[in-house]
Amino acid sequence: MAEVLDATLTPGKVDLVAGWIGRQRWYAAKGQAPRLTRLRGFRFDDPAGEVGIETLVLRDDATTPPTVYQVPLTYRGAPLVGAERALVGTMEHSVLGTRYVYDGPHDPVYVAALWRFIQGRAQAQAAGVSNTVEPAFSGHTVPGRYAARSSDVTASRVLGGEQSNTSIVCGVADLGPVIVKVFRTLSPGANPDVVLQPALAAAGCEHVPTTLGWVSGQWADGQEEGHLAFAQEFLAGTQDAWRVATESVAAGSDLTGGAAQLGEVVAQIHQILAEAFPTRRPTAEDRVTLVTGLRERFRAAADEVPELVDFAAEALA
Repeated sequence: MAEVLDATLTPGKVDLVAGWIGRQRWYAAKGQAPRLTRLRGFRFDDPAGEVGIETLVLRDDATTPPTVYQVPLTYRGAPLVGAERALVGTMEHSVLGTRYVYDGPHDPVYVAALWRFIQGRAQAQAAGVSNTVEPAFSGHTVPGRYAARSSDVTASRVLGGEQSNTSIVCGVADLGPVIVKVFRTLSPGANPDVVLQPALAAAGCEHVPTTLGWVSGQWADGQEEGHLAFAQEFLAGTQDAWRVATESVAAGSDLTGGAAQLGEVVAQIHQILAEAFPTRRPTAEDRVTLVTGLRERFRAAADEVPELVDFAAEALA
């Protein structure tokens, strides 16, 4: 277990993150100054003893209601080659000197530690106390071939383009590719990824990857709990449907066949979900809420991209 040194940090961790978080795609209060408060956190051990690994859970009062973020960080004594864009900043440690602070998912040491945690091969450590387990956060693995205890991460890369999460594609020794999704915005209760995919797989749906495990935890003094990360089989060669559609539009190609196939799969998934989970008939209020929300989203998009105004009649209809 890691030792937590009694030291002064300049700037402090929350202040350092506050100067960085506003530029991230997943930050909700665009254009506003972050107002961060630390709720909780935990550490992972680096087996080599070289890199500090810590996850901060922060509340941001710049939104109403406040937003809770998960910010994994790594602390290094020298720059991480090739990770310039993931540098959160530098701080002066009164014992260790200059520390280079990185966004955790871009640091292979963090990714390896997170995978060990999901597999149940490591424990979360208290953020402010040496050699102490933090029981508020735990990793969960799904039995099967991916649960082999000897499998370690050999390579990792972060996928681009995501708005609210950070997905990491990992090469795992003897097992093949795995994708780990780190939830940046935390909400109380079960995350749909963690609940729905296993239910679909159990019902025989062939269009979802195998669930491998997840991370759960409590924050705000245990008053709120939910999921922090989710791991699944990575299906190499597949692409996000939205990306396929946008590339098709850019290339001027026909997406009719692909769109029809996607619709069939979505219909099958909804049918399985309707059989696996409780359902209710939508009310008139539900319909109004849905339509109003979609229209507001179109108007917001048109404010950003004026060319969309030409399609307003069709979109609103």
